[in-house]
Amino acid sequence: MPQIGDEHFWAVIPQYGRVQDTLECLESVLACAEVRALVVDNGSAPEELEILRQWARGELSVSICYPRREPPLPPIPRPVPCGVCSGGEATDRRERLYILTLDQNRGYAAAINAGWRWLRSRISAETEAIVVLNNDTVLAPDFWPQLRALLDGEHPDAVLGPLVLDYRDGTDWQRPELRPPALWSWPLRAWAFRRRRARKDSIWYRRFWYTGLVSASVYMLPGSCWIFPRQVWLRLEELDEGTFLYWEEHILAERARRLGIEMRFEPRLRIYHKWSRTAQDNHWDAFVRSGMYYLRRYRGAGSLQIAGWRFLWSLQGIWRLLRRIGSSPLKSS
Repeated sequence: MPQIGDEHFWAVIPQYGRVQDTLECLESVLACAEVRALVVDNGSAPEELEILRQWARGELSVSICYPRREPPLPPIPRPVPCGVCSGGEATDRRERLYILTLDQNRGYAAAINAGWRWLRSRISAETEAIVVLNNDTVLAPDFWPQLRALLDGEHPDAVLGPLVLDYRDGTDWQRPELRPPALWSWPLRAWAFRRRRARKDSIWYRRFWYTGLVSASVYMLPGSCWIFPRQVWLRLEELDEGTFLYWEEHILAERARRLGIEMRFEPRLRIYHKWSRTAQDNHWDAFVRSGMYYLRRYRGAGSLQIAGWRFLWSLQGIWRLLRRIGSSPLKSS
């Protein structure tokens, strides 16, 4: 299998629909000349793949409106060399953008695994890191220089995670977790997370999430962006495909811990996230099922604990339903 060569970074971006978000993500990713991108399409409509090709050919322009003052991104030379393949299909051409098409939506972990399998025999010796991104994220303009500085110096043997900012207003949005979740903590965790914008300084929030702005070792890094230095990526197994969506970051944390790989939060790396655009169309029960799978397989939870956890989240689901009913306008007959 030929190596693609000369790249220092690879970005793997799973996509299912929402191609406009993917284009904005690519604008920030490919602004660095040393980066190649692999979009893993999870069974999107053919017309959305054609939009990706049009953008690569330079027929569509996309602009990023950062909520904070940021330096402008350098322009990406057009056309962007782009290759499309399916399954394990190989290509001898050296492109900047590759689109790996899957026949159906197999879930988030399965899409990442497909991308990883495609990459394993193709990355060159110069590759320093593989970055996995949600397609509804945008990198800060200084992301790649900061990452290079980190890899040249500190923490080359850890999975790295950035500071995640809200794309709507630039506020601090999602933080890494400090410890594995326990059954007793779920009511407090849910309450603290709901009030995170106003209460990040509260003792309850700080008990579960890391709130500092210095580099720190943590239990779990948010799944919107993971950075794997080459030697760490080669040690990791594929992600567990037992979940369709949600809880992949907790499972990765457990697998990394068993392999002795550190999870490290690096606030010098910054991304903007579009507030769960990837997940908002998915059902609430997928979150509950994935959580039960994680607790049973990776935390050794028994049947009674699983039943208690499910009961707590069923109450949460009922509360969400009542809120939705209470906020909907009355319809006159």
